[in-house]
Amino acid sequence: MSAVDERSALEHPVSLIEQIERLHCRFPDEQVWDQAVAILLQMTSAKGYRTEIDHCARQVFTLVAAETARVTPTSRRCADLAALVVDLRTGAAACLDWAEYERSAVLDRFLSVLRSQSWLRTLESVPGCADPFVPRRNRWIRDVLDRRNEAIGRNRFEIHVVVPVAPGPTVYPVAETRILLAGHPIIAELLPHGVGEPPEQLLHQTGLRATGQPRRVKLASCAEECCGALYVTIVREDGYVIWRDRESPMPGDSPEFRFPADEYDLEVAGAEDDDSWRLLVPPRSARQHGVRGEPKTARAFCGR
Repeated sequence: MSAVDERSALEHPVSLIEQIERLHCRFPDEQVWDQAVAILLQMTSAKGYRTEIDHCARQVFTLVAAETARVTPTSRRCADLAALVVDLRTGAAACLDWAEYERSAVLDRFLSVLRSQSWLRTLESVPGCADPFVPRRNRWIRDVLDRRNEAIGRNRFEIHVVVPVAPGPTVYPVAETRILLAGHPIIAELLPHGVGEPPEQLLHQTGLRATGQPRRVKLASCAEECCGALYVTIVREDGYVIWRDRESPMPGDSPEFRFPADEYDLEVAGAEDDDSWRLLVPPRSARQHGVRGEPKTARAFCGR
């Protein structure tokens, strides 16, 4: 799909929904399915057009999920679905106005398809393949599948280090730290075009650890470098860790969040000790190159 076609579909999402709905009546039109997935990936990108299709994205997700099992599995589609799974767990897609259990149902459908034998076969090694990005991309997809549904309401306070898109020749994948409060991704909610801070900084340099001395901590910054950043003040008081004085470009109240200190410390320590994300990121990171990975370039790698 060309950039013009993609932009047109973003500006006229209702017609896209009508096309997808027709898939229920006949053998799936895989081109329409691919178009819908591409638009969802563009929406969930921090540099995408999320606000333009927010009102219909939930319906597109549901319709795409209903037809996924009937689409021919390919390595490109496998990478695209895995990127949607990441966002449904910890990104912008989790912030849509889902009905009860609807988000979980869509996520379960995607994961069920990705874990089926026909789709897993797309991750098998191809004899003679000289592309160095293939094994790294497949490792990234398997990492997404191994995480199951851990992000949905596991704890009140959760830290997830994610690599949002598959690596490729034009994509330098970057690990980012995403925070969930009661199952809701606060970065996607409070800084829609924001990208979580890298774990090597947020978990090992600045740190999320709480002390009796209040500390101002940056959680995310704007991917376009135009909307500022998301900050919070963290302090330990009377057996609790408190987040207060939120600073972000989004208007509205700044509620105080309180977490039992023992549970908070355990979550932070676990995130600090988990370096599995390093296997998915090249030693010379995207930040050093000044490049952020995003679904649009990931799709180019996958052959779109």
